[in-house]
Amino acid sequence: MELEDSDDDSDNDFDLQIDNSNNNNNNSGPVDTDLSQNGFSRDLLSQLKDQCKETFGKIDSLINNKGDLKEISSLGHFLKGSSSALGLPRIAYYCELIQNIALKKELKFVCSLNDDLLYQFLKQSLDCAQQEFHDTLDKLNVYYKNTL
Repeated sequence: MELEDSDDDSDNDFDLQIDNSNNNNNNSGPVDTDLSQNGFSRDLLSQLKDQCKETFGKIDSLINNKGDLKEISSLGHFLKGSSSALGLPRIAYYCELIQNIALKKELKFVCSLNDDLLYQFLKQSLDCAQQEFHDTLDKLNVYYKNTL
């Protein structure tokens, strides 16, 4: 993620650009695991699907209400761990981004950001995480013959 000053001189006018080129050196597909035990992995992925929907909803609500950044970070960390454990590095990448932005670790010039911009960056990262989740779920549903 890069934070760039815009051309004009306004104090808090930044552009967010999420760089997808190096998320976990992502030369792999959306799933990085052995799916040979279909029943077991399908059950785990189904649980992750429920976790993601619920947790993404909580994060979205916290962002919209400008809620506790520590809670947002904790929820991002939770989903990062769950998705990593199941071999879903792209989802884990964006969840880690949410975790680190909420902790103010990910952004350059973080001292000059106001809270509105911080929540805007969190919202954009959440949108990316949700899109990656839906894209991955679509691909996994093909593999599991729409049983997820």
